[in-house]
Amino acid sequence: MKRHRRIFIPALFLLTSILLVSFVIEPAQSDSVKNLYQSDLTVKTLDGLDVPLKNFGGKAAVITFFATWCMPCVAEVPTFNKIHSQFKDKGVRVACVSLDGLPADAIRKFAKEWNIEYELYLAGMEAPRKLGILLVPTTYLVRPNGEVVDTYTGLINENKLIEAVGALAR
Repeated sequence: MKRHRRIFIPALFLLTSILLVSFVIEPAQSDSVKNLYQSDLTVKTLDGLDVPLKNFGGKAAVITFFATWCMPCVAEVPTFNKIHSQFKDKGVRVACVSLDGLPADAIRKFAKEWNIEYELYLAGMEAPRKLGILLVPTTYLVRPNGEVVDTYTGLINENKLIEAVGALAR
């Protein structure tokens, strides 16, 4: 019994710490990426077509890098659906890029299961390296010229994000 306690208490502490960091972390502006569209990063559509990020230019965008196993990422799906619905006719694109290396069919299944209405893309492990992404979700608010306005890591406060996107859409 005492042996189980020696394992259980540290494991519980570690899990609690991870959850606190994942769910309580405040969005923090980062200076690591100044212009997302100048990156040489290419993502793939779920149909396997290569799309350089620079092709996203011309529209303001909310671009998030996520993983299907990431609970804060999954928790943000309704927020991104709401933003997509509210701002798609105002020149704002919502795009989410999967970093978990799953095949397109798995991402399609995930999208169907969670009723995702916005654009989904795939990226390999070069994306975090090229963009300096350390945690998922990482979300960028981007002007039509590619300038990064804000960078958020961790679970985003929905109201703050909608307010920021509204300012971006003006």
